[in-house]
Amino acid sequence: MIPRLIWTSIAIAAMLCGHMPCQAAIVLSFSTDSGASFTNAISTTVGDSVDVELYLRETAGENRLSNDGLIGFGTRAIIDPSFITIRDVTFNSLLFSDFSASSGVRIPSEFSIVGEALIGIDPKGSEILLGAFTVDTNAKGTSEIRFGDFDPRPNRADFAFNDALFTTFDKELFAIDPTIDAADRSRTHALTITAVPEPSSLSFLAILLFALTTLRKRGQDSFHICDRILNKASGDS
Repeated sequence: MIPRLIWTSIAIAAMLCGHMPCQAAIVLSFSTDSGASFTNAISTTVGDSVDVELYLRETAGENRLSNDGLIGFGTRAIIDPSFITIRDVTFNSLLFSDFSASSGVRIPSEFSIVGEALIGIDPKGSEILLGAFTVDTNAKGTSEIRFGDFDPRPNRADFAFNDALFTTFDKELFAIDPTIDAADRSRTHALTITAVPEPSSLSFLAILLFALTTLRKRGQDSFHICDRILNKASGDS
């Protein structure tokens, strides 16, 4: 029989979990500094390129990735190509292979990163590097890269632990919603890219705004000055 004190502790924990996230989980994360830090939002300037690494990570209390390791994975990303383009998509070839040659850019609005653990290699740890890609910004704006299951159809396993049963965790990782269209129902991990004008462009705009404001304050005198300069130039010619 479980002592009353233990039952009380279990009841309190259940009540707390009803008001705050208590479940440990494995998540996809993004880094621009080789895993030193992780982010879901990147700001850069128009015309710049950003190298992004994709990791699979344990949150607090999770240990299956460290204990069992990863036997394989597959994720497909959807992007808005209006402001950014994706290139140099790679998987982590030190730990994985891509026998199906599925990694890479398929169309301007979609790319994939896929891998199977190399023979004799047992990828384990609280953080595992899956692959990387480069983002080129070509216009001012904000784009979202949404990562989901490579193949979200039922009975298709992409992410699996390297345990005795090769347990898949696609549904757990992507929280697949069966009420949404199968082609898009698992895009639950997102990276936001915001591109702003170059500092020189901002300075030019500030100077132009100042000049226009000054001319407006001076009123007609400014236009008279411009007319005199134009007339003098015409006479000299």
